[in-house]
Amino acid sequence: MISKPSMIMGTIPGFLWTIHALLHLRDILFAMQSPGLMGNDVMVGGGHARLDVDNNITDASTNDWLDTVMPNFKAFVAAHQ
Repeated sequence: MISKPSMIMGTIPGFLWTIHALLHLRDILFAMQSPGLMGNDVMVGGGHARLDVDNNITDASTNDWLDTVMPNFKAFVAAHQ
């Protein structure tokens, strides 16, 4: 089964569990033969301190990283359609 292109993203109050969970997710996507965009993972540790009550990102460095990776992901998806 080949599925849609994917990019790994996640947040959690701690940091190490984010890495652990996203590495597990990468293994699952690989097993499903999902083309994954490598090098653009978004792992936001301490998410509770970087989000407001409406889950909007308030941290400038996180927003800067997302401004970098999202256009890369959009181009990656377009290349796999």
